[in-house]
Amino acid sequence: MFDGTREYFRDVLDHLLRIDGEVDSHNELLTNALTADLALLGKQQNADVRKISAWAAIIAIPTMIAGFYGMNFDYMPELRWLFGYPIVMAVMAVACVIVYYRLSKSGWLRGRPMIRFRRPASLWPLALITLVVI
Repeated sequence: MFDGTREYFRDVLDHLLRIDGEVDSHNELLTNALTADLALLGKQQNADVRKISAWAAIIAIPTMIAGFYGMNFDYMPELRWLFGYPIVMAVMAVACVIVYYRLSKSGWLRGRPMIRFRRPASLWPLALITLVVI
C-alpha cells in the first residue's frame, strides 16, 4: 500500500471513531430526555390518581349509609322517628364535609402545586435535530 493511502484510511478511521462517540452521546442524551419526560408524566398521573381516590372516598360515605337503609330492615328505630330521615341526611352531609375538609387540607383534592416544567409537545424535533447534526 502507498503511504498516502495508509494515512487516508487512518484519517477515515479517526473520523468514524469521533462520529461513533458523538452518536453514543446523542443517544444517551435522548435516553435521558425520555426518562425525564416519563418521570414528569408519572408524577402527574400520581396526582390525578390521588384526586380520583379522594373523590371516591367522599362518595363512599353516603353510599354506605344509604346501603344500610336500602336493606329494608324492620327494626330500625330511627325509621319511625319524626326527624329520622333529616338526621340521617345531616349525618351524611356532615361526614362528607369533614372528609372533604381533611382531604382538601392534606392536598389530595386540589393537588399540591408542584414544579411544572414546560414539556415539549413531542421529542421528535430533538431527535431530528440530532440526526441532522450527525
